[in-house]
Amino acid sequence: MNGIAGKRIGKPQGIVLHNDAGSQAATVAFYKEWLKSHPPYLGFAHLYVANDGIFQAEDLSNMAWHTANALGNREYIGIEICQSLGNLNVFLDNERKACQLVVQLLKKYHLPITDKTIKLHCEFTATACPHRSLECHGGTIKGVRDYWIKLIKQYKQTSSDDKDKTGLDLNHDKKETTNTSNSNNHDNNSSSHIVRRVVGSAGVYQRKKPTTKASASYLLQPGQKFGFKGYVKGESISGNPYWLVGKNSGEFCWSGGFTDKSLTGLKQLQWINSNQRS
Repeated sequence: MNGIAGKRIGKPQGIVLHNDAGSQAATVAFYKEWLKSHPPYLGFAHLYVANDGIFQAEDLSNMAWHTANALGNREYIGIEICQSLGNLNVFLDNERKACQLVVQLLKKYHLPITDKTIKLHCEFTATACPHRSLECHGGTIKGVRDYWIKLIKQYKQTSSDDKDKTGLDLNHDKKETTNTSNSNNHDNNSSSHIVRRVVGSAGVYQRKKPTTKASASYLLQPGQKFGFKGYVKGESISGNPYWLVGKNSGEFCWSGGFTDKSLTGLKQLQWINSNQRS
């Protein structure tokens, strides 16, 4: 947005999380085009998180008009959790990805994880935002924030660098776009036994267990390449019971979601109590 809201003086004091009130079609691709003609004074955030990636609409060193409140706009980075009127599972995945992004932002600016640094839009102005998060997590500001802080603390424990989890390089304030994926599972580290697969056209979820009944941690994006250290047998989908095991995360992706559905080069691993062991 080219700094239209002005330069921030000093570092941000925290993050405000929003729900966009957008449909399933309110993706990163949509917002990249929509913001070109959207009057900025009607509101915009720094970052947009949807099921097709993360879009950085404004430099983090600039302010954004995202809270309808001078303090909120001046002191806080705004993250829009998109598709909040769409599919619930997609929204919850987007919400988790936004919390992963918060970890990297707090780390960048050396901020703690507290109720002072993690804010809801409705704390700054009379609004239903974040309406879907409130609906899903108890209906109160405290309930939503406690849920977010719990996730953020969990992700912080597994975060290793400024591109971890999100793929967004937060060492740079410049505008950029990225597909979101779990870089714990990305082929950016060397290993003695890693087999790489390209995600198919429909994308594929990474899950805590080798079954669609398990919660999804991330949506791996079509065309991206990921590294795996083996496979396990799990829920059979369309006659295929094999799930690939992430090289670092140890989480599971159904093998049918990749362009190469074979097990060539992969060793069979044993899955015990939700955690694979080699």
